Amino acid sequence: MPNKSDGVSYTRPKVCAIIAAAGRSSRMKLADGMSKQFIEISGKTVIEKTVKVFNSCDYIDEIIIAARQEDIENIWTIVKNCGLYKVKNIISGGGTRQESVFNAVRTVSDYIGFIAIHDGARCFTSHEDIEKVILKAFETSAAAAGTKVTDTIKLADSENNIIRTVDRDFLWAVQTPQVFAKDLYISALNACKNSVTDDCAIIEITGHPVSIVECSKYNIKITDMQDLIFLKNLTGVE
Repeated sequence: MPNKSDGVSYTRPKVCAIIAAAGRSSRMKLADGMSKQFIEISGKTVIEKTVKVFNSCDYIDEIIIAARQEDIENIWTIVKNCGLYKVKNIISGGGTRQESVFNAVRTVSDYIGFIAIHDGARCFTSHEDIEKVILKAFETSAAAAGTKVTDTIKLADSENNIIRTVDRDFLWAVQTPQVFAKDLYISALNACKNSVTDDCAIIEITGHPVSIVECSKYNIKITDMQDLIFLKNLTGVE
């Protein structure tokens, strides 16, 4: 596969970014059940910041957003106002992440060869990290962003007593984007009978290896108010 210095005009697999933004945001405890996708950081909503970086990435050909049904109209307004022209569709997510991504995958264009699944609440990803993961997936058919675990990890029992220290040399915190050959992912998804917490696990069940690509530790997912406070301090926003 040619490297980035060759540009992206060469024939390459086409990539659809699927932005998973259908979570209930229950841990944020926002007023009136507002989705965390509409929280503003540096004057932009989380969903705008997330989609914008994929929209301007040379390796992304189309974008599909999976959102709560009640959020779709507002997200379309953001998409149109911000000129996010690569967004092909905004679909209603399911009851679980798996269902939401499956609903989105079914609407991907026929010419797409790879899908890049990303958490809508990871709004600080970068072009560099997106492209690194995509290029690794072009080589291996399955790749995910991640960071090496640097904290000491302890295994504890049901009463929170430490059992032992886990060797962190082989531990990674997996992030998104997670990029897969479309046919591989659809086949694995159709065969998956388990409930999983990320899309790598769907591929892992088939026995196909997933390559981890080391990316920025600041590519965190906004899950609760502590994450939001950290990100606002990081960007200098009150």
